[in-house]
This record gives sequence, C-alpha cells and structure tokens, in this order.
Amino acid sequence: MKTLGKILAILLAIILLIVGGFWFTCRVVNHRSFMAGFVDLVLTMQHRSDKFTSVEAAEEYIAEKAVSNREPVVIDKAKFDVSLREEKLDALQAFIYNDQEHPAQTVFYFHGGAYINQPNNQQTTMAARTAKETGSEVVLMVYPKEPVYNCETAYDLCLSYYRDYLVKNDCGKVVFMGDSAGGGLALGLAEVLLRPELNGRVARELKLDPGLSYAAARQRAAESVIGDDAAFLSSPNNILAVEYLKTLLSSYPDIEPLTVKRTGGEHDGAGSALELRERLRAGEDVLPELPPEAAEVFRRETGAGRVCAGRGNIELALLSRLRALSLSAFERLPDASEGLGRRLYQAVSEEPTLDALLAAAKTRRYAMSRLRRMLCCAALGVEEGMAAGKPSYARVLAASARGCAHLRTLRGSALPLVMKPAALRDIGGEALRCFELGAAAHDLFVLGYPNEPERRCGGDWRESPRIL
Repeated sequence: MKTLGKILAILLAIILLIVGGFWFTCRVVNHRSFMAGFVDLVLTMQHRSDKFTSVEAAEEYIAEKAVSNREPVVIDKAKFDVSLREEKLDALQAFIYNDQEHPAQTVFYFHGGAYINQPNNQQTTMAARTAKETGSEVVLMVYPKEPVYNCETAYDLCLSYYRDYLVKNDCGKVVFMGDSAGGGLALGLAEVLLRPELNGRVARELKLDPGLSYAAARQRAAESVIGDDAAFLSSPNNILAVEYLKTLLSSYPDIEPLTVKRTGGEHDGAGSALELRERLRAGEDVLPELPPEAAEVFRRETGAGRVCAGRGNIELALLSRLRALSLSAFERLPDASEGLGRRLYQAVSEEPTLDALLAAAKTRRYAMSRLRRMLCCAALGVEEGMAAGKPSYARVLAASARGCAHLRTLRGSALPLVMKPAALRDIGGEALRCFELGAAAHDLFVLGYPNEPERRCGGDWRESPRIL
C-alpha cells in the first residue's frame, strides 16, 4: 500500500509539473490564456490547425468552402430513431426532428462551426437526442455560410423561415438553442425579434405625423422592421393581444400564452357586443345571436328588470357626475397625457350628450376606446396609478362543494380571501377603499335598470357568494 501511495504521489507531481509548465508557457512565454493554448494543442493533435498556419493555407481552405457551401447538406435519416424531415427556404435548409405527435415545445437549434462549417455528426446527433429526450420538436437551422453568403443573408433567411414556421405550425413554447458560433447567431436573432429600437421608430413616426395615433405609429414602425407581417397590428384585438404578450414576456416569462383565433366580425364590428347593444336599444331581438346559456340568463334578467336596454337614465347620471368634476380631476385620469384631460374637460363642459362629447374630443391621434375608458374612470373616481401594484384582496363570487373545501385550505394566506363584503370593514386599508370604489360603480350602473326596486343602493355590500 505504501508503494502504491508513493507511485500515485509521483504521478500526481508529474501531472502538476506538466500542467504548471503548460500554464507558464501559455501565460508568460506566449501571453495567451490557458484555454486558448489548450484548444490550440487539441487542434494541432487533430491536424485541424494546419489550414490556419499560413495565409496561403487559410485562403485555400476558404476557397474549398466557397465550393462546398453551395452544395446542400445531406443527413442520413436512417441514423436516428426519431422522424426527420427537411424543408428549404432559398439557401437555408431546416431539418426537423420529432418524436412526439404533439411536442411540448419547439427548439430552433443553430449549430456552431465558425459561420463557415456545416453541421457535423455530433451536432446532428445532439439534435436528434434533444428531440427524443425532451419530447420537443427540434429544428436544426442550416443557415447560409461564409464565404458564399454574409450575415445579412443568414439573418434574413432565418427570420423569414422562423416566422413562416410559427404561422404554419402549432409550436407551443419556443426555445432558441445554439452552440459556439450558433449560440451567437441565436442570441442575435432573439435580439432582432425583440427589437428594443422599435420604440424609437414609433417616436419618430409620431414626430413626423403629430396627428397619428400610437397604434398607427407602431404599425408603421413595425412595417419598417418586419414588412407586410405588421398588417396584423391593424386589428384592435391583435393590438391588445400584443400588449398582453409583451407583459408576459417581460414580467411572467414562465406563463405560456394560448392564442385563440377570432372568427366572425372585428372589434366593434358585425356580431360584436357593441352591435348587439345597439340592436337592443333599437328594440330588436338578439336572442338568436347568443349561446343558449347566455340567452337563458338574458331572459331571466330581462324579466326581472335588470337589463339596461336604453341609455337614458344611466347617461344622465354619467353626465351629472362628469359635469361636477374639476379640470384637475380630468388631468389626474389614466392616459390624460398630452393635454387630453383638458380636452375631455372642455368637451364635457360644452356638449349635451355622451356621443357628442366623445365626438368633440376625438381626433385621429386618440382612439375612441381610450376616450371611453377615460370617461368611465372620471365618472367612477379612478385616477392615474390606482391600478399599480398587486390586488389587495380576492373576493369569492361562487363556489361548488369541492371549491368550498379548497377555500378552507387558503385561510390565512397572504392575500385576504373575502367571502362576505362586510369582512372588508375589518380588513380596512387599501382593500376597503378598492371595494368601496367597485360598490359605488355598481350603485351607478343599477340606475339604468327599468325595475325601480332593483335600483337600490348598496347591492354589492349585500351580495354573498353563490354556493352551487
């Protein structure tokens, strides 16, 4: 045992001397990092650095790549135990590895190779293993290489293929993955997709055309970045969806959004809630347009006199509140920038109806939905900053027996759980102020009911959860 210990000690000393000598040669003699020296040693042992030992050798190597990089990459599908298909977009090839009928996510893999070498066996095998072991669909991006193509071509084709792929496939969660040079390309593409300079382009559009709305300015700015694909931003529903997705990306990246395609009419168009309300006011029967469950609720509430079919009472109540407000109250509203609070205040002071004051305040720059939202905030006492922060309580509106059992496990949680509104008087603070604001909004809304007894004040305070 002593002899073995001496042998191991000698071997360890020799290894330390070799490593120490190598480190000294790299750092002191050659003025290079230890890792650079180690990589150079490996390449030399594999005879892979020969092509870079002289200008002539490097030029010869690049000339070879100028020919080989024009040829398509061929991958033997029989090597892998996952399905493999190939797609092309001009000079870009994409090999899609898949082991699942419904993959959990889509991985766009950008292989390394100094932007000049095509994927090797290790990289194609890793793509297949990633698909197999993670249940993902892996898209191996064989992007255009030097010296035949430059980075602009590579970026343009990768972005075009990526966008087309998202349109044609149900990708779920999307992951960018890369090794070596491919890692740099993946990071660059991600930054291009996020485009932080888009806000700067929006600002320039607004300066060039001061009367332009923010939504229209953003669409123009997006068109300058992604071309005709920006047309989707002309839809109000898509505009709202983009804002939700931006918030998810920046604040809640672990949440996976589920997009649902809107069918039928656009926002405020044919078949919208606005159109149905206008038809109701005109005395038309809209029940055939509603789902059966919603139609039943509508019949019940109409029979009880709890449907605001007209705007007479509620409009007068809103106008009364709005006219009692000062200019400073309008200037404290959410979105009351660029003098819009003053503009609304003037319209309220001069116009006889809600439609007339909205028309007076409307310009090409301000969307009608923004003006309506500001008027509602004014009438309800909502000011800038009230929506900031986290909810101050959670109110239970309805629960089944199973739900009630689960609610009992939530007692004592950090967020107060309110079953009956009276409990908020004991909680007090921001929770009470928030509930009082909502209760006051309810008291205003019920003034539009045709059934006078249903217009009683304090309905929110009397409402207990529905136990199903």
